[in-house]
Amino acid sequence: MKKLLTLALVLLVLLALTACDSGGEVALTPASTSTPEPTATNGSVSEDVPESTPEPIHDAPTMQNGSIAVTEGTFIIGADIRESQYIVTSDEGNAMRIIVFESEQDFDNFYNANRSTFGTERTAIEQNALFTLRLEEESAFLSLRSGFVIMITGGSGVLEEMSLDTFTRDVISGSVWDSSNPSTIGTGVFFVGVDLEDGQYVFTVTDTNFMAMSLVIFESKDDYLEYFRQSRGTHGEETEAIEANARESMQLFEGNSHSFDLSIGNVLMFSDGIGNLEAQNDVAVDTSGVSNAIYLYSGIYFVGDDINAGNYAFTSMETGFGMRVVVFENKNNYLDYFRTGRSTHGEERTAIEKNALTSFYIHEGQICILNLRDGMVLLLKNGSGILETANQSWAR
Repeated sequence: MKKLLTLALVLLVLLALTACDSGGEVALTPASTSTPEPTATNGSVSEDVPESTPEPIHDAPTMQNGSIAVTEGTFIIGADIRESQYIVTSDEGNAMRIIVFESEQDFDNFYNANRSTFGTERTAIEQNALFTLRLEEESAFLSLRSGFVIMITGGSGVLEEMSLDTFTRDVISGSVWDSSNPSTIGTGVFFVGVDLEDGQYVFTVTDTNFMAMSLVIFESKDDYLEYFRQSRGTHGEETEAIEANARESMQLFEGNSHSFDLSIGNVLMFSDGIGNLEAQNDVAVDTSGVSNAIYLYSGIYFVGDDINAGNYAFTSMETGFGMRVVVFENKNNYLDYFRTGRSTHGEERTAIEKNALTSFYIHEGQICILNLRDGMVLLLKNGSGILETANQSWAR
């Protein structure tokens, strides 16, 4: 045992002597001063730097058999998606928003605008876009021309090519428009000398949307617009606007008739029903043309580009609470409407009253007459329906 203790003491002495020979310092491995290599994650380099703003243009979707599956992204028409007319349908469970810009410059103006709040985002859209759509498991119409830019947010869906040049009788099932009767007329606004001939007429109510049908005659387009531009959100305001501007007005029940004279420049307005309008003068009118039809969805239609000019009957076939059908006299009037703040129902109604030429609110199964001329803009909101050519005896 003593020998083992003696040996341990000898070893300790030797270690102490070795430390003294090295100057009393313990040699340490210096810390590395080189920058560590970045760590690779999923094939990309992960560095502690802020992410850059994503590029606004995304990969072009692929068309298969006339259909394109689209997801969130921004696409240039003519480069990413070919120029055409489309029906867009949102996928189930999605609230899909589509914003259409007329040019890349308009998109850039929107993209670079202050959009830090919901309000400034909405203003940037209103000031720069051509139109917007919000779809929840529903369909709408898109006419996409070369140079347009579309931005899709909040969902995915399918674009299907279609053509408004191809009218068909296959969609007529369910329409209440009597194309076989050349005298049929319904809810609408008619400019004498443009939409129908001047002369003496007799009108007979055949069906009403509610209890009675309204017939109003304005002496001139200016008088009509003075009426239309007024706030008419209530029944009382509507009545006051008519009384202040119309030449004559009346409520007609089913089976009632009324005769009247129309001169060039007069404006005839019908609301809430359909009937027969028969001219009492001997004017020969060709009504032999075939009445054709096409199914239209919510969207914006430029007359002369998307739809041919002509006289049409539109029947609402599918709508939740009611469908808005609005006609603007030209694109500038439409843009003035679109550029207006319209975040509330009242603001929307005021923007229409200030800028549109005609506006109808119709429920499922109800009809309005549309006299569309080149350069006009047709806006359909909150529904879909059948547009039929109207080769009527009263049409000019």
